[in-house]
Amino acid sequence: MSGDELSKSGWAAVSERERTELGNQNSKVHHWWPRALHKYWEQAGKISWIEPNSDLGSMSVKNDKIGYIHHGHTVRIDQLSPEGVRTEDKINYEPIFGDVDNSIPEIVTFCKLSSFPSWRWREILKFLIRAKKAFHRDQTVAKVVEIDPALASKVALLVLSIVERCPGNRAKFERTINRFWNNGLEQNQVKPIVASNVVRDWKAKAAALDGRFQGIDLTILFSPYENFMFGDGIANNIEMKYFDQGGKLMEIVVGKGYFPLTPKICICLSLTVRDSNKFPHRCLSTLVVPDQVQEINIASSCASVGKLHFLGTIPTLTPQFQREARQQHSISTLTVTSFLEQQFETLPLTPTAPPPSPPARNPQTAGAARTALTSTPGGTERR
Repeated sequence: MSGDELSKSGWAAVSERERTELGNQNSKVHHWWPRALHKYWEQAGKISWIEPNSDLGSMSVKNDKIGYIHHGHTVRIDQLSPEGVRTEDKINYEPIFGDVDNSIPEIVTFCKLSSFPSWRWREILKFLIRAKKAFHRDQTVAKVVEIDPALASKVALLVLSIVERCPGNRAKFERTINRFWNNGLEQNQVKPIVASNVVRDWKAKAAALDGRFQGIDLTILFSPYENFMFGDGIANNIEMKYFDQGGKLMEIVVGKGYFPLTPKICICLSLTVRDSNKFPHRCLSTLVVPDQVQEINIASSCASVGKLHFLGTIPTLTPQFQREARQQHSISTLTVTSFLEQQFETLPLTPTAPPPSPPARNPQTAGAARTALTSTPGGTERR
């Protein structure tokens, strides 16, 4: 297969349903950073960023070309009919991320409510005084937060979708494709292949996340002082693995990732293997001190190359970011990672209790148990 044919095929298998539902989508501006998040990073109506050469830039938050890739999710399908006629279709997969992006307001609201209102003011004050005097990592505390399993899945899907869509992940596919073809393909040929791989991996991980043996642990990191940074790469080590269950291989998503949701809130997603039907998803809320925020920001900058979005003080660039060398930072070495692992280890995996069975209805006593209502001048009175 020639390079041109490969770019048209896109390595993607498209069903008739997808061809019908997505074939008429003609948008060219495909966002890897959902627009619903932009407003949380704006200051005076603009979003600011810094580039590897230390150049600063900003753009109106209303601009549609923030966090986008031209035809980033367009896949070209080259098919041969039984009559021998070759046709080319363009399938725009941007709408498949719509449900995930639409859940952002609900996720942000939950994270905000879990950050401050779930903490007593006396505890917050004690933490801030302690953090201001000395940055004691070992004194950071976390609290358990009740989370609906459906919402936990939405948070995990949002993080996974941006991990897949971001330029940092796309660059991995580009390097593999260019190495395979010895840099013999043009950019307009490489982009559809990259898009098909992004879509394929996203579909696989989204399907695996809905499986029975997928465990989700979430931590909402709230920073009272320093701001988180958001780059075009997400610090993570998330991957697909096969899990043997009774002789049947199942795909499971495992790993950890740090996703700055807003300048003050970062989500740590940890995916493990456990029976979600018996052991529910878990969620913690914790306040982090400035040196922990800096660790996460360094990890984000190491995973990024194009732009680092920030709010407030101009960030200090890491050597990896300035060299424009994408280098996946080892998040397992972060002190906040070890702290969170210790916190989850102390949480017991409590099996989900089955719902209580309704009491058996006795026809003989049903009439006696019925509440009598009588009419009174003031309304209805229960006797």
